[in-house]
Amino acid sequence: MFWGVLGVFFIRYIHPFVKQYIEIVPVNMLLWFVICIGIIIFIDVIFSIMAVTKFEVAIKKVNEISENIKEKVKELKEIKEKAKLKTVAIEKSSIENIEHIIRELKITQARLKLKIYRHANRLKKAFPSMKSESISAFLSQKIDIKKLKENSKKKNKE
Repeated sequence: MFWGVLGVFFIRYIHPFVKQYIEIVPVNMLLWFVICIGIIIFIDVIFSIMAVTKFEVAIKKVNEISENIKEKVKELKEIKEKAKLKTVAIEKSSIENIEHIIRELKITQARLKLKIYRHANRLKKAFPSMKSESISAFLSQKIDIKKLKENSKKKNKE
């Protein structure tokens, strides 16, 4: 009932007032206004599509870095095993080099995760009804934001 009364109020009192001012504006100006608004909406759609595509690429990059880290850790374990068995003479610099690469990859991964998390969170807040498996999967991961920020700051200091 409330909405019906409100609708009658708008049609009876507010609509004639607004109509009076709209009729003053020339039709050509309204046409240009509609065209400008349409162009703005079109540009916004293009930028939104680009942002989502960039987001998907960033998630793939994080997954690639994770795989790379796993490979390097496996390689490091193999080298250390060989060193324990003394089957191969291993230089300390090669172990340090792999450890350095792993640290760099983890820092890069932390930066990307933080950036993706911010974007995903913003997208989720802006479009709560949006269904995206990649965003939902990423947000459902346990991510320690403080730790990611610390890792990112370490990299900036180096």
